[in-house]
Amino acid sequence: LHFVPKNGVSLWQSIYDYERRNQSMFEDGVVENWRRMILEAKVKPEFDEELWLSNDTVRIAAHVRRGDIYPGQRNDVWVGDDQVIALIEMAKYYIRQKLGDDKKTEVHIFSESYGHVNWTRYGSLVDAFHLAPPQGDFDRNLRDWKHFVLADVLIAGNTFSKVPSYARPGASPDDGFPLTISWRRGLMPARNDWISWKWISGDWEAVVAKRS
Repeated sequence: LHFVPKNGVSLWQSIYDYERRNQSMFEDGVVENWRRMILEAKVKPEFDEELWLSNDTVRIAAHVRRGDIYPGQRNDVWVGDDQVIALIEMAKYYIRQKLGDDKKTEVHIFSESYGHVNWTRYGSLVDAFHLAPPQGDFDRNLRDWKHFVLADVLIAGNTFSKVPSYARPGASPDDGFPLTISWRRGLMPARNDWISWKWISGDWEAVVAKRS
């Protein structure tokens, strides 16, 4: 990267501005390299597993940060269950629009099992929960990253899911998949073909129509 930080601008902000303008981190070679590194990474045998339930479904992976944060403590990163549920419903609507009403989906939530968290609101909307214990495990994290990379739809929020999302290929012009939904604003650059956090605060039907 060839740039000189401006007065009073941090190096990180300069990198962010550069990447946002040039999208160089999303060049095919960079994305393919990052994807290969994640998918070929070795993990402990107990985490070398396939979490998807079927090969015939559209696979939705949603990362929901919980456990170490709660409402009112970190409003900059907190996303409520109602918003997560709305995003999942919107993703399923998008899938029906693109692939037909008969196309089956499976929804997987990746989160934490500690702290004051109640998952009952999700009901039958979610097919499987993958909840990490208080002391995170590097191999478990890598297992989850592999699933984030390979999901047909990734709902990415915080850094844990944003970093591997950079290894996902761009959306196909034919059907719009893989689809990446980035629900939160932040310093991390977003790919031009990602659906942004505005999906939950604006006219998301217009967003879907625009991508059709």
